[in-house]
Amino acid sequence: MYEVHLTRKAIIPKLLEELKLPLKTEKVRAILRDFEKYLKEQRVIVDRLSENFIQAVVIGSNAYYVSVDFARRNFYCSCPHNRFRRALCKHVLIVLELYAYLTKRYEEVSEFLKDNERKII
Repeated sequence: MYEVHLTRKAIIPKLLEELKLPLKTEKVRAILRDFEKYLKEQRVIVDRLSENFIQAVVIGSNAYYVSVDFARRNFYCSCPHNRFRRALCKHVLIVLELYAYLTKRYEEVSEFLKDNERKII
């Protein structure tokens, strides 16, 4: 398990803005607030981290299992949004933010968001 202390502003909202993704500003702010809150409260547990993969548990109203495979360009979250709509939910965004923070692979995260922009809710 990695313990992370946020020492910079989150990158995902900036990447979403640069990609001109159709997200309302308040929604992006909410994701950022959740990310900071979840990190502070240690509600994101990284199970596996490598150059092209991250697997974590995000503890919200329930524990949601999240994985992102950059090599295969796919993601998974056990939350209802992903299971029933195949949507890229806030849990995946939180894990992407943590991946970017831990690995500094911002370009890869940006490309992943671009590839999945229609799935972001």
